[in-house]
Amino acid sequence: MQHVALAILLIGTAALGGCSEGVLDPKGPVAAAERLVMFNSTGIMLAIVIPTILATLGTAFWFRASNTRARYMPDFDYSGRLELLVWSIPLMTILLVGGVAWLGSYDLNPPKAIASAVKPVRVQVVSLDWKWLFIYPDQGIAAVNQLTIPVGAAEKFVQWVAATRTAGPVLDAQSYAELAKPSQAVTPFTYHAVTSGLFNAILSTAMQSRDPLCLTPPASQRAPK
Repeated sequence: MQHVALAILLIGTAALGGCSEGVLDPKGPVAAAERLVMFNSTGIMLAIVIPTILATLGTAFWFRASNTRARYMPDFDYSGRLELLVWSIPLMTILLVGGVAWLGSYDLNPPKAIASAVKPVRVQVVSLDWKWLFIYPDQGIAAVNQLTIPVGAAEKFVQWVAATRTAGPVLDAQSYAELAKPSQAVTPFTYHAVTSGLFNAILSTAMQSRDPLCLTPPASQRAPK
């Protein structure tokens, strides 16, 4: 039995050793704050679960048949103190976990701006059929399947913007219509210029019920006739 438990432990350790990403490896301040909310909620629940498990084991051990010091009370049916203890702990747990989740969700509200001393980079995102379009309105450029943002090195972002402006096609209504056609495995590329007001025009088109891109599912998801 000991060898089986050791084998399971080693296999689990080896399997978890390759996990380098996920909810416990956040990328950015929002993900880190969400991880903190999860840790706080888990800690509060463990503070209740662990004593409850220990109390259950202790009660079973104390009232074992061989313990002559345990008081046997077959007529016991009610205790105000016990009722207060049983109901107050779950109530406190609900209030604490709910409060932590509510405060964390309020602080991480998507429309709420993230506190930062650095000027934010505006990115207008368009979801197309098996590809993404990222428009940088302040820089006047766009990229397909490539989201570039300054993280710790703003000068590299400036260099990328300058290099993007020197080459590539122009994103206008005609090139967008061509880009919006269904496609797969599109290699990332950039547009060195974007027509003014194109993103608002895309939104207006998407809001119209006659837009085939909004009404028709992707070609790979359509049921065969």
